[in-house]
Amino acid sequence: MKLSQKLYLERKNKNLTKQALAKELNELSGFSNYFKKEITLLESKQKAFTYRIVDDIAKYFNMTIYQFLTKQWKSYNTEEITLIDNNIEEYFHGYSERMPKTFKNLSDIIHKFDLVNHDDWVAIPKYDLIMREYYDYLYRDVSKESSSIIIRRAKGLLDNLDLFSSYNHENDLQFPINLETDFAGYTKFNDKREPINMNILIQNIEFSLGEIRQLFEDDYFDYDEEDTKYFNLLNYYREKLDIRFEDIEKDLGISSAEYRKWEKGEIDPSISNIIKICDYLNINIDLLSSSSLRTLNNINSQSVGSYILQNTNIHDSEELSKDYYFSERQSVILIPKYCYEYMFYYLEDKTHKDIGIKKAIQFTREFFVKWYEFNKARQFLFYSLTGVVAKENFIHYTEKEIKRYLGDSYYPENPVKFLTQLTLDRVENYGYKDKKQIINRIKQIDIERVLKSPEKTNLRPEVN
Repeated sequence: MKLSQKLYLERKNKNLTKQALAKELNELSGFSNYFKKEITLLESKQKAFTYRIVDDIAKYFNMTIYQFLTKQWKSYNTEEITLIDNNIEEYFHGYSERMPKTFKNLSDIIHKFDLVNHDDWVAIPKYDLIMREYYDYLYRDVSKESSSIIIRRAKGLLDNLDLFSSYNHENDLQFPINLETDFAGYTKFNDKREPINMNILIQNIEFSLGEIRQLFEDDYFDYDEEDTKYFNLLNYYREKLDIRFEDIEKDLGISSAEYRKWEKGEIDPSISNIIKICDYLNINIDLLSSSSLRTLNNINSQSVGSYILQNTNIHDSEELSKDYYFSERQSVILIPKYCYEYMFYYLEDKTHKDIGIKKAIQFTREFFVKWYEFNKARQFLFYSLTGVVAKENFIHYTEKEIKRYLGDSYYPENPVKFLTQLTLDRVENYGYKDKKQIINRIKQIDIERVLKSPEKTNLRPEVN
């Protein structure tokens, strides 16, 4: 989609004339003087888009440069965006009195809910699973029990799990997005039945936050500096990678004399040349714009509807309702569907045999404790995440992302490490940071050295 078409659509969506848009751009631009004729030339492809023009346009329309450059047709469906926004607002009002009165922005719901693709995840009521099923069927020491007793108990667990996880999202009457929540109650921080050490989990999450922040603080240092110019940042990233002017001329065919003028702010290069330079420096173009960085870190820079349409493959609210649902992070435990199915059929298979049922019970116990810890960790992590990291992790991970770091396992040995890898991988996938640096950091996380290990020996604290 051409930039000229995008400029036209953005202007029409705001019901602006060319002269009115030129006036608005002049009020925020520190570089250019805009006129009605210039807007006409840009929209008719008679004038090339330079970096400064694109930066001004993106800033005015409350986007990052990257969002403006990559925005597709479906994201201009303003009627559908408004419909999704209105239905989400009405839907949550009927759901809970604890929620805000309006849902114009993502931050209104992002700390309480996940947007989940039902093809990838199974949702189970957290309270029922941990406070009832876990303690009724899984916590016991099975080493001294007979196989017949264990099998009878396993069948009872399977019956309840089958009931819990058999939601048919498409047939629910909720609109536009179904909601999975556990009305039985929440697992509290100080609950005596809590199967994991919450203090250790919180300490480990603090480490995870440190890893995430360390990656972004260096490159987002100028977030609050209103007067930071792109050419200063261009110079910063080139010198950071120890790239010479001669290297740019040799590798990209851009004369070193012309490029020096870019870094001095004497020439406003074409947007295509800046994209070429950013690819060469292996950075996202938003890192050159202080206004884009502010928008990127502003979790309320988009409405809920526009964010969902731009970050999913969904084109309308009906399709959205069929494919996704909201899951309340505090009360529902989410487990990857392919992992859940393996656990379920593995345990079911062993109930028909005398051999292997004890091992299957032990596997199932560890399976639920680890995925429970993963869900708890994600809940705590979202209390502290803001900006791009929170936004990109609001839509829950896909099976492909899970398998990338889970490998051949069906539950994470260290849920916090696993969560940290997924969080960083999601941001890396959206291109907001040097990919090599994030990939290396993900691989090098030394969880045994830094994180405290959970207490495996006490999966069932005494219950008063």
